[in-house]
Amino acid sequence: LQPGDDPVRDVADADFAYGIVTRLEELRLAAVEDRVEAELALGRPVPPVAELEPLAAANPLRERLRGQLMRALYAAGRQAEALEVYEETRRALADRLGVDPSPELAAVHLSILRRENSAPAPAPPVPSSPRTNLPAQLTSFVGREEESRRVGKLLRETRLVTLTGPGGAGKTRLAGESAAALVEEMPDGAWFVPLAPVSDPGDVVQAVLSALGVPETVRPGETRVVPRPLERLTDFLAAKRMVVVLDNCEHVIDAVARLVDHVLAQAPGIRILATSREPLGITGESLCPVPSLPLPDEDVTDPADALGYASVRLFADRATAVRPGLAVDAGTAADAVATCRALDGIPLAIELAAARQTAVSYTHLTLPTQEIRELHADRTP
Repeated sequence: LQPGDDPVRDVADADFAYGIVTRLEELRLAAVEDRVEAELALGRPVPPVAELEPLAAANPLRERLRGQLMRALYAAGRQAEALEVYEETRRALADRLGVDPSPELAAVHLSILRRENSAPAPAPPVPSSPRTNLPAQLTSFVGREEESRRVGKLLRETRLVTLTGPGGAGKTRLAGESAAALVEEMPDGAWFVPLAPVSDPGDVVQAVLSALGVPETVRPGETRVVPRPLERLTDFLAAKRMVVVLDNCEHVIDAVARLVDHVLAQAPGIRILATSREPLGITGESLCPVPSLPLPDEDVTDPADALGYASVRLFADRATAVRPGLAVDAGTAADAVATCRALDGIPLAIELAAARQTAVSYTHLTLPTQEIRELHADRTP
């Protein structure tokens, strides 16, 4: 190809090629920007205005490229034009996105105003973007180690895994832990989308856009028309390789199923980990039921035997956090077992029960029937 050739010109306007063309154009512009910065870092002259001006004109919101054009104009002795490029960019950002110029572009503007040198220094490197927004966990992960390994294996082998189970079973925590283990394996990390606050199925796509931090965009050749939410999301995810956790899908299950089906078809590098009380019911879905934690028999009184069950370990861990010094021993094991059995091994109910403990021994942990009913009710979001 010769400079200026457009290898996708014949299909640029075709719907089927839009995502690919957009991604290729993004890669081309990024390569130009990287080359210019590399040449400046090596002390070479600023590229000529004629090379950068058409690209900057076609991309009025691309601040890095616009800043490079400002440097080129300034180096050519055209300070007034360089300052006008800044003003045009500032107005475009304000009108279309409602934001101010970045600190990097503002620094280029200031150096030109001060006439600091004939070729302002390259803008400092932009800090790397975060690779996850997974919630920080404040408690230890107890009792789901085997399930976490199984979910991780499924996510490496398939592209859609749904954790199913009743409310309070620990689906959200399991999903978070499983996704966290894959952050370093996925080039674009792992991202958490909470759907519990979404009441309108029509807001599901916007919830995903917000959680992923997808910026507003303007398509090439367009002026003030931005893509619709689903198109924006598709454009953003098309070339990404990441895990997306969709948490609490059951109340908007149909909208989530349509979205996931679309994303999996349009973005081959995306893997979805969903949590729901029911399956999404689409092709390619791998189900991973999340049951209650294993329970000891009611006659188990030996502390070692009781702590061999994840439900008792979870109860002991959370109760100890509330009241240091509590322990499952020969005198308290039976009460700990009875409490976990009364709560059917449901992790959230067990954690709520443990949080209520203020006694110094488990002999005070037997809960009244009414409190047990309340804990069962509390575990339902």
